[in-house]
Amino acid sequence: MHDINFKYESLKELIRKHDHNYYVLDDPEISDQEYDLLFKKLLEIENTNPEFVSADSPSQRVGITPLEGFNSFNHKKQMLSLANVFSREELVDFFTRVNKRLVDINEYEIFCEPKMDGAAISIIYIDGILTTGATRGDGIKGEDVTSNVKTIKSIPQRLLLSKKYPIPSYLEIRGEVYIQNSDFKNLKEKFANPRNAASGSLRQKNPEDTKKIPLKFI
Repeated sequence: MHDINFKYESLKELIRKHDHNYYVLDDPEISDQEYDLLFKKLLEIENTNPEFVSADSPSQRVGITPLEGFNSFNHKKQMLSLANVFSREELVDFFTRVNKRLVDINEYEIFCEPKMDGAAISIIYIDGILTTGATRGDGIKGEDVTSNVKTIKSIPQRLLLSKKYPIPSYLEIRGEVYIQNSDFKNLKEKFANPRNAASGSLRQKNPEDTKKIPLKFI
């Protein structure tokens, strides 16, 4: 038991280090696949030894603590991240949970699409005007990066009026800021990968620096 606990604590510390490199410094030391395997090992230990799970475990958080230097933003509802599976058994388990919760639905359709790997953000419109853009942060509290979000051309500053779809007084849109691989070719010297380029660009102190990066939003 002592050896397992030592392995668990060491694994938590290692994942925290990689989280800091990835989310705060935008300078990852390992690939996403290697990180996912480390996280999977952590979850396996916690599932087998639930008494080990503590509030400081990486499994108990969504993102990372907001970076100092930006105003913090409290999300009205927690921003969650996508989960992943590594085997057929885990996929079957996912659908089993879905079926248990959809008690009034006998049939439903599933569609798949590539994941745009960038930086999750929340965009808020008040009476059709863009007022706030915030990073996910730790899921509860993010960073106010409104000035940088306004430099992204695919995000409208004002919503167009429509008779068919009236604009609500409050509208929050959540999505992903990303960089296309073709655009990333000219940025390789500055960033490790497109995801970190998107995240790092959103967190520039000067919006003019963000404006130079070909960011897109979906």
